[in-house]
Amino acid sequence: MKLLLDTCAALWWWDGSSRLSAAAEAALEEQSNEVALHQVTFLEIAIKHSRGKLGIPKAPQALVAEALEEYELAYHRLGDRDIVRLATLPLHHRDPFDRLLIAHALEHSLTVVTSDSKFAEYGVSVLW
Repeated sequence: MKLLLDTCAALWWWDGSSRLSAAAEAALEEQSNEVALHQVTFLEIAIKHSRGKLGIPKAPQALVAEALEEYELAYHRLGDRDIVRLATLPLHHRDPFDRLLIAHALEHSLTVVTSDSKFAEYGVSVLW
């Protein structure tokens, strides 16, 4: 399975938080699954950290770099196809970061690891 982490799921997984569902944790730990972090998630972490809205133990670039290596994550970047797809999405969800993840997941047939029920309104495969 090809999994894409949303920001909360990523932070909870890396922190060992009990807020991560058992099903999500099992899928993330399953060696046969490919787990990806998107550049948009890095952007969201950096912005929230700079505004003092995110208590993380280190600078965003260090946190993400360590997570990419430790968890052997694929790193996905925003592409033109994602932007074109974003422009066609209805406004079920107002969060621009989540909308970009939704567009990317739809464009690349990924399952999003998220607790956000609005993702499913777009027909995105969701794991929680």
